[in-house]
Amino acid sequence: MKLKKIFIVLILTLLLTYGFQELTTASLFDFDFKVAADAYIENKHNFDFSFKIVFTLFLMIFVISNNYLTGFTVITVLTLALSVINNMKINILLEPVLPQDLGVFVNLNKLMEMMTPEQVFATIGIAVAFILVTVGVIFINKKVYNFRIFDKSKLIATIRVFSLGGTLIFLLLLSHYNYESSMIKSYAQRNELYLQYNSWDQLSNYRLYGMVNGLVLNTTGENISKPDDYNEAMIDEIFEKYVLNASKVNETRWRDDFSNINVITVLSESLTAISDLEAIEINNDNLTYYRDETDKVLIGNILSPAYGGGTPNTEYELITSMSTGSLSPQVSTAFQSFTADRTELPSIFKQIQSEGRETTSLHSYNSRFYKRYATYQNFGVDQILFDKNMSHTEPYYEDGYISDEATFAEFFDIYRDSNGPRNYHIVTMQNHAPYTHVYDDTEFVIESDKLSSKEITQTVAYAEGVKESDRVLKEVITELNEIGDPYIFFVYGDHLPGLFTPLISENTAKAKHSTPFFFASNLTDAKISIPVQEDISLANTTNIIFDIAGVEISPYQALVLDVYSEFLSIHPSGYYLYGADGPVSREALTDEQIQLVDAYNAVQYDLIDGHGYARKYLNSAH
Repeated sequence: MKLKKIFIVLILTLLLTYGFQELTTASLFDFDFKVAADAYIENKHNFDFSFKIVFTLFLMIFVISNNYLTGFTVITVLTLALSVINNMKINILLEPVLPQDLGVFVNLNKLMEMMTPEQVFATIGIAVAFILVTVGVIFINKKVYNFRIFDKSKLIATIRVFSLGGTLIFLLLLSHYNYESSMIKSYAQRNELYLQYNSWDQLSNYRLYGMVNGLVLNTTGENISKPDDYNEAMIDEIFEKYVLNASKVNETRWRDDFSNINVITVLSESLTAISDLEAIEINNDNLTYYRDETDKVLIGNILSPAYGGGTPNTEYELITSMSTGSLSPQVSTAFQSFTADRTELPSIFKQIQSEGRETTSLHSYNSRFYKRYATYQNFGVDQILFDKNMSHTEPYYEDGYISDEATFAEFFDIYRDSNGPRNYHIVTMQNHAPYTHVYDDTEFVIESDKLSSKEITQTVAYAEGVKESDRVLKEVITELNEIGDPYIFFVYGDHLPGLFTPLISENTAKAKHSTPFFFASNLTDAKISIPVQEDISLANTTNIIFDIAGVEISPYQALVLDVYSEFLSIHPSGYYLYGADGPVSREALTDEQIQLVDAYNAVQYDLIDGHGYARKYLNSAH
């Protein structure tokens, strides 16, 4: 080996480490390098830690490859690819690349469907450049010059083997950061790293601490904190109260089950009432039918656990009656982290299931994202349909997503052909970003000092899409009423679109997460008897559906009912109390509220990561 080559490798590693830090950090700020540099200066202590991590890994890559041209190319390509993809994901979903996103490379063609044309062309151009660079490196290595770092010898071979082993061990230690026994986490705590960690906003964390620290903070670990003294006796003690509470509620219920009632839940992509937001004016309401009380049992707003993305988290709360705010901060989406591996989680579909009754899910997009297929199976869905299974796939506009009209046409084909009542879970895609369609003729005039002219144009396109969703929903309810089969219909917007980010600071924290919902039904005895206010949590939806139908509830639902009679939401950003415009911390809660939250969290831990002692309390005892 030659000292000159080793010196070159060390210098290259330092330069590439600095370049990686700078470029990946800049990608978090839309490649504003000045802002990225300021972020580094403000949180130098944390960036220095990630610098050591990256330097060590890059040095190992050089040793393992034993070729500094190859090592240089691998590191450069990795840096560029991660930076570009991270920036694109932030622009599309308002969320940085997470460790769980490795599958995005497999599904890149589907991710590209969410990109603007400029982003698609940029991606293709970068891919071509990477291929050309790789071919060039191979050619130069073989034909031009020997870039080998070390000469061949048994000692060098041993060093390279140990470097590979060290790299794997190092990566394993980093990937276990969120486990209680983690050496890296212990080091971080001793050295006061990540002091401003924000459990509900990962983009903020990445911008504070950089890409590497952000990835480390989001590695998998415990899905939910284990309560002290967790055992079967603790769970049984919690449910002693709720067995009695459920019996008391059931005294007023007049149905044992949903044997003749269709239950339909609909997630309407990015559905928002623009006129409810501050710092933006719209001349006409884009949700006129939503506000019409005809056929409605209840109208209001949900408090979504998501903003701009994270749609599966709304499905998780709706289906399980569990709160995303109770999960560990590194769980970006429950679907991605654990639901695909858990077969006995609570499920509204299982709770209202009866012999011969089936559940159908209809998602008008691809099946690969967020492990939905396996998750739906575990939630008790019998018939799982995605875009490739649909007969009606007409887009809302050319090159757009499948329209709401087509999605509900598909639903009615199934509904009319069914042999009896079913559960239906529908997810639409019509109003998903990007909003690139331009209308020559529109009824909407939108004004906002916070939005650029381009963003105004996109907002008009979005408003038109929402107006169309509103129109289609009116037709859906009209058709259900004409068919005449008993039904309960629940529809909600999953989150505000990221389009409104420039004006979010002018709105309350609650407004940022508020989206419309309504319950409709043709049951002559449909009514709401449980305590429900205009704003609701998705986690309490099952209780409302059971209440409308007059069906008996389980002890588990009695616990959930108790929680959401006190809290509007156990939210990732904190605890929302009724009537408040923002969340409060645990320290602001009363002793009784803390006791209630702890009981709820203990049951969730038991069902997610524990021994499942609470499963016997999930179903009603008729």
